[in-house]
Amino acid sequence: MHYYKQILKQVCEAINSLHKTGITRVTTKKVRRELKIKSTNRSKITFIWRSLKILNTHGIIEKNGVDKPLTYIATSKIDIEKILDSIDVRYV
Repeated sequence: MHYYKQILKQVCEAINSLHKTGITRVTTKKVRRELKIKSTNRSKITFIWRSLKILNTHGIIEKNGVDKPLTYIATSKIDIEKILDSIDVRYV
């Protein structure tokens, strides 16, 4: 599996986990904490915010309007397999 696709799957699982606990506002920091990634691991953090941006452009999560920190709203649970099949990561 492509490395970026693995990160995208982990981000979707983290968003679903946050949504299950009642958290609908999603930021890079919340996803990072959910995945237990240290703040010094900048490459994975970059992949996380890129994944959030891709999910936003595909209409899966919505931008909240807050720019710093960039906040998204997850209105419903994400169907991970459907998302991974529909998003072509070669051009991301």
